[in-house]
Amino acid sequence: MGVHMRRGSLARTMLVAAGLVVTAMSVPAPARSEVTVASVAVNDGMITITGGNFGASPSVTLGGASLTIVSNSGSEIVAELPALDAGIYELVVSGGAEAGAEGAVRTIVTIQ
Repeated sequence: MGVHMRRGSLARTMLVAAGLVVTAMSVPAPARSEVTVASVAVNDGMITITGGNFGASPSVTLGGASLTIVSNSGSEIVAELPALDAGIYELVVSGGAEAGAEGAVRTIVTIQ
């Protein structure tokens, strides 16, 4: 079980204890962005997103649905993961207002 992320030619794999395989591939944001997503992990009904420049009040959507953020350190977001069927979902992480209107990263997440 693992999380596979592809950014350009980079690929990463991490173990996922929840019994899900999550494959993520970065899709360029439509505008310049200082928000970065380095990894995504799923565990016990939570999704953990690590990266940078999330700001004090980021937002996260998965498949168009807003996720409830339970913690944010500016470099790590932990949010509640809704019950999902296997499939491909778009994960969007937007920085808080202080990160600017262009502060969003779109990532494709495949849940198997």
